[in-house]
Amino acid sequence: MKEETTPVSHRVLLGALLIFLVGANMRTAITVVPPILANIQN
Repeated sequence: MKEETTPVSHRVLLGALLIFLVGANMRTAITVVPPILANIQN
């Protein structure tokens, strides 16, 4: 039996998508803090 491998182009695309999604997720958490900073300090 021959093993199926993912083509390099698909791996690169999936890697770029993963980096984009992680970055978008982190951006949301960072941009939410300033408006509620006063509540956090209290």
